[in-house]
Amino acid sequence: METGKKDNLLQLAHAGDTDAQYAVAMMFWESENYDIALEWFRKPDLQEKPEVMLAIGLCYQNGYGTRKDEETALAWFRKAAGKDNAEAMFCLAVCLENGYGGKKDGLGALQYYRSAADRGNAMAQNNLGYFYKKGICVEQDFEKAVFWYKQAAEQGDNEGTFNLANCYFEGQGIKQNFEKAFDLYQIAAENGHVFAQYNLASCYENGLGVEKNTALAEDWYRQSAVGGCDEAKKKIESVPHSI
Repeated sequence: METGKKDNLLQLAHAGDTDAQYAVAMMFWESENYDIALEWFRKPDLQEKPEVMLAIGLCYQNGYGTRKDEETALAWFRKAAGKDNAEAMFCLAVCLENGYGGKKDGLGALQYYRSAADRGNAMAQNNLGYFYKKGICVEQDFEKAVFWYKQAAEQGDNEGTFNLANCYFEGQGIKQNFEKAFDLYQIAAENGHVFAQYNLASCYENGLGVEKNTALAEDWYRQSAVGGCDEAKKKIESVPHSI
């Protein structure tokens, strides 16, 4: 931001303009000056904004500009979720699923994933699909899993795209289709998903959904290995010249 615009924005913020205060807070947030951002987020009028409640929760969850405090993070996520903020619902669901604050709550996580998914949060849609696929706190339903993975994938969620590819590959909740699985693995792989890169390599190696191509198989196994996939590393080490 240009110096003159920044000075004007700060002047307005110090004068009590809440829009300017929020803009200043986000300016410091985006530049990773979290301690200063948090000072602005804590302005009394700003704390009524659900997006600010979410940001404060993230600060306490990750130790941005303050100490880590899971219970305080949860409290702020709950406040924001209570004001219909889908991202806060997702964050709260993740916390409940993983036992932040000391106790796991799968049913609570399911509730908030569903609420966030219904409001269009792609990450929640993917996680809700996972709950249905694995039967976590809900009756296992592969077709519902596919439905939610599709919703996430259509929004560009890479994990949702990968999980949908797996459904096509395995024929779970939808008719088995190696060609469709390959196409989706390729999308996720090109966006850096290391396990999609591994599965894409396997498709090339075995001619599943695509013509066999050992050179491309090796290339994708190597990319997956560089990204940290242990199975890809083992694959390269065991058959370095025959992939």
